[in-house]
Amino acid sequence: MRNFPAEFIARKNRISNSAPWVWLAQIQMDTTLDTGFFVTDNNVCITFLGNDYDPYPMSLSSIGADLEGTIQRVTITIQDVLQKFMPYIIEGQGLTGNTVLLRLVNLEPPFTDSYDITFIIDEVETDDTSIILQ
Repeated sequence: MRNFPAEFIARKNRISNSAPWVWLAQIQMDTTLDTGFFVTDNNVCITFLGNDYDPYPMSLSSIGADLEGTIQRVTITIQDVLQKFMPYIIEGQGLTGNTVLLRLVNLEPPFTDSYDITFIIDEVETDDTSIILQ
């Protein structure tokens, strides 16, 4: 289990926040997290730990864990009306088996702490307007 700094926990437990909580997703293109694409559900680009996360409409399924704390399944839907991610999916051979690093970040400065979830892509679905990673 990860221990968070007291300031991060206090910010999380506030009744209201002056800064939003956003999801950052780093989706790997090969066997390392060195290459990939970076997206956020925020409406502007965010730089976090040296990586620029581009704004894309993105939604996540509920994230649940079993009794051992293992994440069972996460579904990320990225709206891709302009089909900018299709070359990544082709280059990444469908992305199945690749890693996704999800980060929950509060944008109140300094935003250096995050809650991280890592999972392997089991299935990718695409249509004319979106990409679904499971």
